[in-house]
Amino acid sequence: MRSRLLFLTSSFTDIRINLALEDHLFKNYRQLHNIYNLVENPQIVFLWRNTPSIIIGRNQHAYSECNVEEIKRDGVNLARRLTGGGAVYQDLGNTCFTFLSHSKYYNVEDNNKLIIDTLKYFGINGTPSGRNDLVIGDKKFSGSAFKNINDISLHHGTLLFDVNILNMLKYLTPDVSKLQKHGVKSVESRTINLSTLNPNLDHQSFTEIMLDKIKDLYNDITIEKLSTVPKESEFYQKLKSDKWNYGEQKAYQLVFKNRFPWGCLEINLLMNQGNVVGGKVYSDSLDVDFIDEIQRLLDDPNTESNLKRFDQWKDVEQWLESVKSPFQHPQVC
Repeated sequence: MRSRLLFLTSSFTDIRINLALEDHLFKNYRQLHNIYNLVENPQIVFLWRNTPSIIIGRNQHAYSECNVEEIKRDGVNLARRLTGGGAVYQDLGNTCFTFLSHSKYYNVEDNNKLIIDTLKYFGINGTPSGRNDLVIGDKKFSGSAFKNINDISLHHGTLLFDVNILNMLKYLTPDVSKLQKHGVKSVESRTINLSTLNPNLDHQSFTEIMLDKIKDLYNDITIEKLSTVPKESEFYQKLKSDKWNYGEQKAYQLVFKNRFPWGCLEINLLMNQGNVVGGKVYSDSLDVDFIDEIQRLLDDPNTESNLKRFDQWKDVEQWLESVKSPFQHPQVC
C-alpha cells in the first residue's frame, strides 16, 4: 500500500473560486503537511464541480473558441485556466478532478487507472486515448491538462456524467479542423454522457466510490472539504477580470493559422513598414511553455530565443516558410 493521501472536495460551485483553490493548493503544496498537521507532504486528489461555465486553455482566444455574445447574455461564467489545452463547457453534470503531487510520485497512468477502476464499479469500461483523453469506444468523456513547476506536478481534467449537451453546442465554437482531425462533424458526435450508460452515476456516487478505491490503495487518508474562498489569491483576482478571461481584441494586419498534430496555432502580427513589431499567439497546445516562448518573440522581435529546444518548433518553422510569413526569426538558437 502507498503511504499518504489528502482527499479534498469543494463546498463551492463557482469556477473562479474552484480554480483559485486548485492554484492555492499547487502554490502551497510544500506547506500542506503543516496546514493539515501531517508528517509529510501527501499526494492529493481534489474533486469539484461548477455551475454553467466555459473554461478555456491558457493560450486560447475566447472570441474564437466561444459564442461570447450568448455566454454574456445567459450569465455564464467564462474563466481562463493556467494550463494549456482546449475549451470546455461545464455544469453540475460534470465532475472536475485534480491530482497533485511531488514529481517523483507523479504518474498519469496511475491517476487514470483510479478513475477507470472507479467507473468499473458502475459497469463502465473506459480506456485512455492519446495523451489526455478517456473514451468509451470512439466517444470522449474526459479530457485532461497538465502542469509541472519546481518538481510539483498537476494533472486535472473533466468527467462528463450528465452535462447539458445543448448548452455545450450553444456556447462552444471549436475550429472545424479540430473536429476533422477526429473524423467527426460536431462536438456532440464526439462526446458521451456516462449517465446514459448508468443512471446511478453522478458526482456524489462517483466521489463515494472513488474514496472507497483510494482506501484500498493508501493506509493514511485525510479527508477535508474546502470551504474558504481564497480572496487574497492573485489568481482569484485575475479570474474576476475580463482582461484575463477574455483577453484584448486588436486589429492585426496579418494572421497565420494552422493545425499540427500537437494542436492548433494562430499567429497574429502587427506590422510597420514591412517589419514585425508585435503580435499575439493563440493555441490549444498542452505545452504552454512553447507557446509562451513564441509570444515572447512577438513581444520583442529583437530578443534571442531557444525555441529550437522544443520539438514542435521544426513543424512551425517549416510552415512559416511555406506561407512566406514575415515572422521567421533569425535569432532562434
